[in-house]
Amino acid sequence: MSEEFIAFECFSGGVSTGTTLKMKIDELRELVAASKDTEGLNTTAEVCLIGLIAYFESFCKDTFAAIINIHPDIVYDFSLKRDDVIVNATDILIAGDNVRHKLGFLLAEKYDFGSAKSINNLYNALLKVSPLSRDEVDKFNKLLNDRNLLVHHGGVYTMKSATDIYIRRLIKDKVFYDSLVVSKKDFNMWADFIDGIARKMCQACHDALEAILQRNTAEIERQQEIGLEYLKEYGF
Repeated sequence: MSEEFIAFECFSGGVSTGTTLKMKIDELRELVAASKDTEGLNTTAEVCLIGLIAYFESFCKDTFAAIINIHPDIVYDFSLKRDDVIVNATDILIAGDNVRHKLGFLLAEKYDFGSAKSINNLYNALLKVSPLSRDEVDKFNKLLNDRNLLVHHGGVYTMKSATDIYIRRLIKDKVFYDSLVVSKKDFNMWADFIDGIARKMCQACHDALEAILQRNTAEIERQQEIGLEYLKEYGF
Protein backbone atom coordinates (compact mmCIF):
# COMPACT_ATOMS: atom_id res chain seq x y z
CA MET A 1 0.00 0.00 0.00
CA SER A 2 1.37 3.40 -0.98
CA GLU A 3 1.52 6.43 1.24
CA GLU A 4 -1.78 8.26 1.47
CA PHE A 5 -2.25 10.74 -1.35
CA ILE A 6 -4.94 13.16 -2.44
CA ALA A 7 -6.37 12.45 -5.88
CA PHE A 8 -6.45 16.01 -7.20
CA GLU A 9 -2.72 16.35 -6.49
CA CYS A 10 -2.15 13.83 -9.29
CA PHE A 11 -3.26 16.49 -11.77
CA SER A 12 -1.33 19.53 -12.91
CA GLY A 13 -2.68 22.57 -11.07
CA GLY A 14 -4.99 20.32 -9.06
CA VAL A 15 -7.62 20.34 -11.84
CA SER A 16 -8.61 17.49 -14.15
CA THR A 17 -6.81 17.78 -17.47
CA GLY A 18 -10.01 17.53 -19.51
CA THR A 19 -11.64 20.34 -17.57
CA THR A 20 -8.57 22.54 -18.00
CA LEU A 21 -8.44 21.99 -21.76
CA LYS A 22 -12.19 22.52 -22.21
CA MET A 23 -11.94 25.83 -20.34
CA LYS A 24 -9.04 26.95 -22.53
CA ILE A 25 -10.84 25.99 -25.74
CA ASP A 26 -13.96 27.86 -24.63
CA GLU A 27 -11.87 30.96 -23.83
CA LEU A 28 -10.23 30.81 -27.27
CA ARG A 29 -13.64 30.45 -28.91
CA GLU A 30 -14.84 33.58 -27.12
CA LEU A 31 -11.84 35.55 -28.34
CA VAL A 32 -12.39 34.42 -31.92
CA ALA A 33 -16.13 35.08 -31.74
CA ALA A 34 -15.42 38.69 -30.76
CA SER A 35 -12.97 39.16 -33.64
CA LYS A 36 -13.62 40.09 -37.26
CA ASP A 37 -12.52 38.54 -40.54
CA THR A 38 -11.14 41.49 -42.49
CA GLU A 39 -10.41 40.92 -46.16
CA GLY A 40 -9.68 37.30 -45.44
CA LEU A 41 -7.37 38.06 -42.51
CA ASN A 42 -7.95 37.48 -38.83
CA THR A 43 -4.91 37.82 -36.59
CA THR A 44 -6.90 36.82 -33.52
CA ALA A 45 -7.93 33.54 -35.15
CA GLU A 46 -4.32 32.87 -36.15
CA VAL A 47 -2.98 33.43 -32.64
CA CYS A 48 -5.78 31.38 -31.11
CA LEU A 49 -5.00 28.50 -33.48
CA ILE A 50 -1.42 28.52 -32.22
CA GLY A 51 -2.73 28.55 -28.65
CA LEU A 52 -5.10 25.68 -29.38
CA ILE A 53 -2.20 23.39 -30.30
CA ALA A 54 -0.16 24.51 -27.28
CA TYR A 55 -3.03 23.74 -24.90
CA PHE A 56 -3.66 20.35 -26.50
CA GLU A 57 0.01 19.40 -26.20
CA SER A 58 -0.09 20.37 -22.53
CA PHE A 59 -3.27 18.33 -22.08
CA CYS A 60 -1.59 15.24 -23.57
CA LYS A 61 1.46 15.68 -21.34
CA ASP A 62 -0.54 16.32 -18.17
CA THR A 63 -2.95 13.44 -18.78
CA PHE A 64 0.00 11.11 -19.28
CA ALA A 65 1.45 12.34 -15.97
CA ALA A 66 -1.85 11.97 -14.12
CA ILE A 67 -2.24 8.34 -15.21
CA ILE A 68 1.15 7.45 -13.74
CA ASN A 69 0.51 9.49 -10.59
CA ILE A 70 -2.75 7.64 -9.98
CA HIS A 71 -1.17 4.21 -10.48
CA PRO A 72 2.65 4.45 -10.31
CA ASP A 73 3.07 0.67 -10.72
CA ILE A 74 2.09 1.10 -14.37
CA VAL A 75 5.67 2.30 -14.94
CA TYR A 76 6.92 -1.30 -14.64
CA ASP A 77 5.18 -2.38 -17.84
CA PHE A 78 5.88 0.97 -19.53
CA SER A 79 9.61 0.52 -18.92
CA LEU A 80 9.54 -2.87 -20.68
CA LYS A 81 8.49 -1.10 -23.88
CA ARG A 82 10.84 1.87 -23.68
CA ASP A 83 14.47 2.21 -22.66
CA ASP A 84 14.26 5.88 -21.62
CA VAL A 85 12.24 5.57 -18.41
CA ILE A 86 14.75 7.41 -16.22
CA VAL A 87 14.24 10.10 -13.60
CA ASN A 88 16.96 12.41 -12.33
CA ALA A 89 17.83 11.69 -8.68
CA THR A 90 17.99 15.41 -7.86
CA ASP A 91 14.48 15.89 -9.21
CA ILE A 92 13.27 13.11 -6.91
CA LEU A 93 14.74 14.89 -3.91
CA ILE A 94 13.28 18.24 -4.93
CA ALA A 95 9.84 16.67 -5.53
CA GLY A 96 9.61 16.11 -1.78
CA ASP A 97 7.20 13.88 0.11
CA ASN A 98 5.27 11.07 -1.51
CA VAL A 99 7.24 11.32 -4.74
CA ARG A 100 5.64 8.04 -5.80
CA HIS A 101 2.50 9.93 -6.76
CA LYS A 102 4.48 12.70 -8.48
CA LEU A 103 6.43 10.30 -10.66
CA GLY A 104 4.20 11.05 -13.64
CA PHE A 105 5.15 14.73 -13.60
CA LEU A 106 8.84 13.87 -13.55
CA LEU A 107 8.57 11.39 -16.43
CA ALA A 108 6.21 13.45 -18.60
CA GLU A 109 8.72 16.30 -18.74
CA LYS A 110 11.11 14.00 -20.60
CA TYR A 111 8.84 13.24 -23.53
CA ASP A 112 7.68 15.03 -26.65
CA PHE A 113 3.91 15.32 -27.08
CA GLY A 114 4.16 17.61 -30.09
CA SER A 115 3.20 15.19 -32.86
CA ALA A 116 0.49 12.62 -33.52
CA LYS A 117 3.10 9.88 -33.83
CA SER A 118 4.75 10.64 -30.47
CA ILE A 119 1.40 10.95 -28.70
CA ASN A 120 0.16 7.61 -30.03
CA ASN A 121 3.48 5.89 -29.30
CA LEU A 122 3.61 7.08 -25.69
CA TYR A 123 -0.01 6.28 -24.88
CA ASN A 124 0.21 2.93 -26.61
CA ALA A 125 3.23 2.00 -24.51
CA LEU A 126 1.53 3.21 -21.33
CA LEU A 127 -2.07 2.04 -21.76
CA LYS A 128 -2.27 0.26 -25.12
CA VAL A 129 -4.43 3.18 -26.26
CA SER A 130 -3.97 5.17 -29.50
CA PRO A 131 -5.63 8.58 -28.98
CA LEU A 132 -5.63 9.46 -32.69
CA SER A 133 -7.03 7.21 -35.41
CA ARG A 134 -5.33 6.98 -38.81
CA ASP A 135 -7.66 9.62 -40.28
CA GLU A 136 -7.19 11.86 -37.25
CA VAL A 137 -3.40 11.55 -37.56
CA ASP A 138 -3.55 12.87 -41.12
CA LYS A 139 -5.81 15.74 -40.10
CA PHE A 140 -3.71 16.56 -37.04
CA ASN A 141 -0.56 16.67 -39.17
CA LYS A 142 -2.29 19.19 -41.45
CA LEU A 143 -3.14 21.29 -38.40
CA LEU A 144 0.46 21.11 -37.17
CA ASN A 145 1.73 22.18 -40.61
CA ASP A 146 -0.53 25.24 -40.48
CA ARG A 147 0.58 26.01 -36.92
CA ASN A 148 4.27 25.72 -37.85
CA LEU A 149 3.75 27.91 -40.90
CA LEU A 150 2.26 30.62 -38.68
CA VAL A 151 4.91 30.32 -35.97
CA HIS A 152 8.04 29.99 -38.11
CA HIS A 153 7.12 31.85 -41.30
CA GLY A 154 4.43 34.31 -40.29
CA GLY A 155 1.98 32.27 -42.33
CA VAL A 156 3.74 32.85 -45.67
CA TYR A 157 3.79 29.69 -47.79
CA THR A 158 7.14 27.96 -48.25
CA MET A 159 8.14 24.91 -50.25
CA LYS A 160 8.61 22.98 -47.02
CA SER A 161 5.08 23.82 -45.91
CA ALA A 162 3.71 21.62 -48.71
CA THR A 163 5.17 18.16 -48.20
CA ASP A 164 3.38 16.60 -51.15
CA ILE A 165 4.90 17.38 -54.56
CA TYR A 166 1.41 17.60 -56.12
CA ILE A 167 0.39 20.24 -53.57
CA ARG A 168 3.63 22.12 -54.23
CA ARG A 169 2.78 22.34 -57.89
CA LEU A 170 -0.74 23.57 -57.12
CA ILE A 171 0.48 26.39 -54.88
CA LYS A 172 3.61 27.24 -56.86
CA ASP A 173 2.38 30.78 -57.59
CA LYS A 174 1.65 31.33 -53.89
CA VAL A 175 4.98 30.16 -52.46
CA PHE A 176 6.96 32.94 -50.76
CA TYR A 177 4.17 35.41 -51.56
CA ASP A 178 0.69 34.47 -50.33
CA SER A 179 -0.12 33.60 -46.74
CA LEU A 180 -2.22 31.03 -44.95
CA VAL A 181 -5.60 32.48 -44.06
CA VAL A 182 -7.24 31.44 -40.78
CA SER A 183 -10.83 32.64 -40.54
CA LYS A 184 -13.25 32.37 -37.65
CA LYS A 185 -14.81 29.38 -39.40
CA ASP A 186 -11.40 27.73 -39.80
CA PHE A 187 -10.58 28.15 -36.13
CA ASN A 188 -13.91 26.74 -34.98
CA MET A 189 -13.46 23.74 -37.27
CA TRP A 190 -10.08 22.97 -35.71
CA ALA A 191 -11.39 23.64 -32.19
CA ASP A 192 -14.17 21.10 -32.79
CA PHE A 193 -11.58 18.61 -34.02
CA ILE A 194 -9.33 18.97 -30.96
CA ASP A 195 -12.36 19.01 -28.66
CA GLY A 196 -13.52 15.68 -30.09
CA ILE A 197 -10.13 14.00 -29.76
CA ALA A 198 -9.65 15.19 -26.18
CA ARG A 199 -13.15 14.17 -25.08
CA LYS A 200 -12.67 10.68 -26.54
CA MET A 201 -9.18 10.47 -25.05
CA CYS A 202 -10.37 11.21 -21.49
CA GLN A 203 -12.86 8.34 -21.61
CA ALA A 204 -10.43 5.92 -23.29
CA CYS A 205 -7.69 6.59 -20.74
CA HIS A 206 -10.14 6.19 -17.86
CA ASP A 207 -11.41 2.87 -19.19
CA ALA A 208 -7.93 1.50 -19.90
CA LEU A 209 -6.51 2.51 -16.51
CA GLU A 210 -9.56 1.20 -14.66
CA ALA A 211 -9.12 -2.18 -16.37
CA ILE A 212 -5.44 -2.26 -15.39
CA LEU A 213 -6.21 -1.40 -11.77
CA GLN A 214 -8.91 -4.06 -11.53
CA ARG A 215 -6.60 -6.65 -13.05
CA ASN A 216 -3.42 -5.84 -11.15
CA THR A 217 -4.46 -4.72 -7.67
CA ALA A 218 -6.20 -6.63 -4.91
CA GLU A 219 -8.16 -3.53 -3.96
CA ILE A 220 -8.44 -0.14 -5.65
CA GLU A 221 -7.70 2.66 -3.18
CA ARG A 222 -10.42 5.26 -2.65
CA GLN A 223 -8.17 8.06 -3.90
CA GLN A 224 -7.43 6.06 -7.05
CA GLU A 225 -11.17 5.73 -7.66
CA ILE A 226 -11.52 9.50 -7.31
CA GLY A 227 -8.53 10.01 -9.62
CA LEU A 228 -10.19 7.81 -12.23
CA GLU A 229 -13.32 9.96 -12.07
CA TYR A 230 -11.23 13.11 -12.54
CA LEU A 231 -9.47 11.44 -15.46
CA LYS A 232 -12.64 11.12 -17.51
CA GLU A 233 -13.97 14.59 -16.68
CA TYR A 234 -14.25 16.92 -19.64
CA GLY A 235 -15.53 20.33 -18.68
CA PHE A 236 -17.89 21.05 -15.79
